[in-house]
Amino acid sequence: MTAPGPNVYAGIDTHQNTNHVGISNEVGKKLGDKEFPTTSTGYKALLDFVLGFGTIIAIGIEGTAS
Repeated sequence: MTAPGPNVYAGIDTHQNTNHVGISNEVGKKLGDKEFPTTSTGYKALLDFVLGFGTIIAIGIEGTAS
């Protein structure tokens, strides 16, 4: 059995054509960030990206009026 990954936090900034996600650990260290298109494939890739860093503790989403 493998040990669970580290606890991480995700922040997503939404736009009309893209979503930008940033990942940090429990002490605020930036682990990664990436932009994804607002398509079915892009949403799946965003989810895979976020889940690849460890156990998600919280996700914050900033929405726009787009």
